[in-house]
Amino acid sequence: SEKMTNYSPFFYNEFFRINYYYPYRQGIPIPPFHLDPDMQGYFFEEGAAISTINLEREKFGLSNLWSSRRLKQLTRIRAADIAKTKQCTSHISQALGGDEGVQLKNAGINPARSVANIYCHSGPPDPIQAVKWWMNSPGHRANILNKDIKLIAISVNYTAYDNQSHWSMIATSDFNDY
Repeated sequence: SEKMTNYSPFFYNEFFRINYYYPYRQGIPIPPFHLDPDMQGYFFEEGAAISTINLEREKFGLSNLWSSRRLKQLTRIRAADIAKTKQCTSHISQALGGDEGVQLKNAGINPARSVANIYCHSGPPDPIQAVKWWMNSPGHRANILNKDIKLIAISVNYTAYDNQSHWSMIATSDFNDY
């Protein structure tokens, strides 16, 4: 078997550009499990937000949350919707047919428990700022510290023309995440 090596961020950026961006632009179909290259990929920032949430949960003796690719698809869509509509104060999206609970149901995800947070701020994506804001808001904090949730996804959509970052978080109890 081949030995794994640590690749530089440049490698990952080039891999994404060559394997996802260019084929998409040339009209080559991409299997549905790949990320849509038109949706921004702030993978470091999104991962840092999940890590920061897990650090907060550890302070209260709660288990770490696991990243879910199915939830990730929903948060990417929701973050893009928030950026498009500039509706950062409501979880209801006309374009998506309702709140995050409706999104989950429409995607065939039926967990026993689900929570959602959204947040917008000026400037490029800042995961520490987003999690700090959520932790300083009683309702958002309760979502993050919910003992029943096990899976999480966070996405951010940055719009350079108005210098705004739009965050979406969905976390659920366990479900069959295939």
